[in-house]
Amino acid sequence: MKLFISNNKYKLLSTVFIIITWYFTSNLVSNEVIVPSITSTFLELRNIFISKNFLNIISSTMIRFILASIITIISSILLAVISYYFIIIKHLLNPFVTFMKSVPTMGIVVLALIWFKNSTAPIFIGFIVVFPILYEGILNCFLNIDKNLVSMARLYKVNFIRKIQYIYFPYLINNLLPILPSALGLMLKVIIAGEVLGQPKYAIGSNIQLEKLYLNTSGVFAWIIIVVFINYILEKFIGILIKRVKKWS
Repeated sequence: MKLFISNNKYKLLSTVFIIITWYFTSNLVSNEVIVPSITSTFLELRNIFISKNFLNIISSTMIRFILASIITIISSILLAVISYYFIIIKHLLNPFVTFMKSVPTMGIVVLALIWFKNSTAPIFIGFIVVFPILYEGILNCFLNIDKNLVSMARLYKVNFIRKIQYIYFPYLINNLLPILPSALGLMLKVIIAGEVLGQPKYAIGSNIQLEKLYLNTSGVFAWIIIVVFINYILEKFIGILIKRVKKWS
């Protein structure tokens, strides 16, 4: 217990500070619609947990997140590898990547809702927002590989599999994994933002919008707490995954 507190003291202090600030702000404003009390928020949180659709809502959003993550990671790696070996592909993709980075997120959300079903639009939104980050990160990782190392491997006729294992993969791991938690955290947020406007039947975003329509700010706060907790678990899981992959590599 002491070790846990010692390792997480700043996080605990930050949490305590947020709760104290929330408590005093709520009392100062004294309006549940603007800043709900801690008590009313946790009562809403309890109601959400015991509702019959809670698991359907969480699992539906997480399925969208997982699908978007898999599609984005795989396509980022494949296109970065192709761009690394074929410079013409790199130049052809540059305008598309620049376009993805430049378009406002709300514009992407609106277009996605026109082009796709409201249940699948958030997946497209997550892909468009996060793909440029991962693609450019992976491509820059390959472009920064020591050219002498690659030349030496070519000189000694190292086979393709060994090149991947001992040259490309370690570079990829060391450069991709550090940006993965923030990229996937961003993806979760934009997927939920897409759900807020798209209103799928089962979705965290749909319920946030529903609570907002009823001016139930306590309910909005409760769902935000759930999203923060999911993101925390996600970061911990990715952290464990990073340690294991680095150990293996």
